[in-house]
Amino acid sequence: MAPDFSRRFRVRSYECDAYGHLNNANYLRYRQATDEARLPTLPLVREGVEYFRPLEPADDVVVECFDDDVASGYERRTYRFVTDRGEAATAYAEWAADTPSDRGDALAVPPPAPRGAFAIDLPIEWRDVGVDNRVNPATLAALAEHCGIRVVAAHGWPMERCTKAGFAIVLRRLQIEHIGSAHLEDEIQVRTWASDPRRSMITRHYALSRSGSGEPVALVRTLYVWVDLETGRPVRVPDAFLADFAPNFA
Repeated sequence: MAPDFSRRFRVRSYECDAYGHLNNANYLRYRQATDEARLPTLPLVREGVEYFRPLEPADDVVVECFDDDVASGYERRTYRFVTDRGEAATAYAEWAADTPSDRGDALAVPPPAPRGAFAIDLPIEWRDVGVDNRVNPATLAALAEHCGIRVVAAHGWPMERCTKAGFAIVLRRLQIEHIGSAHLEDEIQVRTWASDPRRSMITRHYALSRSGSGEPVALVRTLYVWVDLETGRPVRVPDAFLADFAPNFA
């Protein structure tokens, strides 16, 4: 099926992370840039990405957009990130006058946060907002990612230790439920905890709110996979990692 519209991007090295892969939040930025061809008029309420294989510097990727559901007060689009090597990721976005709970990809209610939930406060800076002075939605993914890096380090597993142990922790799925808004010079508290450990995967939850008032901004749900650095294949989450993170699990 032909897309309703599409846009081509060249992955730049400055868009990539320490593994040499396109940063997870930049998939959302590519999605947003593709939508500039036909901007929705409703507020963004949900979005998500499923990652199949990494994009690397100099990759050419076409983001194909499909109108799935357009109705009064609601719109849903899906996206394919395609290169000459096949599909790298899929995504979706939903816009609505009110946050719908009975259609689309509503996030499951996260398990209650444990006593060992980890939290940091991060400022919204000039680079994070658009012309309307509101935080770019992709920035929320970046804030959650930053908190995710900090939480593993706080539990004794910084990137250097993971690399020495021969594994990387990569994002397989990202879902965001947009609840409120944030603006320049706001400070956002990002609180995170984990659940549902499986052989090579762990689900991690993030609750973003305005520091001080506690006003909710977004909920983020992620699925992380442990992979071998040499082969890229999934590996078992180390028992020592699970033991160190026990207080952070719901």
